[in-house]
Amino acid sequence: MLNTFSGEKLYPILKPLAKAIFYRKFNVVEGDYVLPDYEPYILVGHHVSAFDPIIINCFSKRLIYFLYGDVNKDLKLRQFLLNRLEMIPFSKKTADFRSIREVKKKLKANKPVGIYPEGSATWDGRTQPIIVSTAKLIKMMNVPVYGVRYYGAYLSKPRWCKYTRKGQVKMETFLVISADDIHVLSTEQIEKRLISSIQYDEMMWQKEAMVPFNGKRRAENIERLLYACPECGAFNSFTSHKHEFTCNSCDTRFFYSEYGFIKKKGQDYCMQISEWSRWQYKTLDTVEGFPQIRQIETYIDGVPYIEPISLSKSGINIQSNIPFHEIRSLSMTLSTHLEFFYQGKKYRLVFKEGATISIKFFHDYIERHQKN
Repeated sequence: MLNTFSGEKLYPILKPLAKAIFYRKFNVVEGDYVLPDYEPYILVGHHVSAFDPIIINCFSKRLIYFLYGDVNKDLKLRQFLLNRLEMIPFSKKTADFRSIREVKKKLKANKPVGIYPEGSATWDGRTQPIIVSTAKLIKMMNVPVYGVRYYGAYLSKPRWCKYTRKGQVKMETFLVISADDIHVLSTEQIEKRLISSIQYDEMMWQKEAMVPFNGKRRAENIERLLYACPECGAFNSFTSHKHEFTCNSCDTRFFYSEYGFIKKKGQDYCMQISEWSRWQYKTLDTVEGFPQIRQIETYIDGVPYIEPISLSKSGINIQSNIPFHEIRSLSMTLSTHLEFFYQGKKYRLVFKEGATISIKFFHDYIERHQKN
């Protein structure tokens, strides 16, 4: 039956159900709303989770067609729904001209298109650098740009965590660039407007809002994100359980509160998620050795690679040494997948629960040494 419906016909059927589910799950409420009812536009926003497009479409008066990344093609049910709703697939590897044509087609038909300029959801609640080609695409399409901001969405389901938490998510929309401004602004000026419009730090907001986000096992899997201990300097030494995580090197125990703040021995800790994430990235130059890598599945162009892999100061050992500077399109998808291209082949590493090395450490170490 679903195959007989277009996205526009399916939307009014699925919208009430999705709205009820997300209100119950996350307590989503609407703030200021300024999206046009008829004209085409591009919607941009800071990217928090896979739920972002659903949340805004629960409140939009018409279906917003979002660009989505390659990894969703491997999730059969999600891919099925994305196809039925006519969302727009986009490849991160190269300039995807087929996707650009589809964006143009939707806008020409007076339909809105959604883009998350960061390309992937944040790990620590802070906005990430944007994909620079987004500004070029906006200049090319020549339609107004609106923005969406989610307050509380990161704390409702941090990318690294196992379970959702219920607090409150407030969503608001606003004009970023008018159609008239698109004509006169340069690509560089559009890029600056984009960066300014989506800049956000959830933990800075939470310091003022102090909304409790209640849920079970709040700290579990935080070691996917946090990989350096500020107490002893050890790397990849955290183990999480329920609301706590412990450094196995110095035995320091940390508590993750219902407000998303980290405490130690009942006291507020000096670093919170976003500060901790910034700090640990700067310590990567002090890494002396790497743990033996376990609980990671490796695929090369979709084919399983069953031999052990390892990380060194010069590159990744998969079949042979892959130098950091020859890695292309490095990205993390979902909370467990790290992908990159090397000599035309696509490599995917899947970090299973209990992996002996943090996915964020693996990504950050490669990225930092690509810059050096």
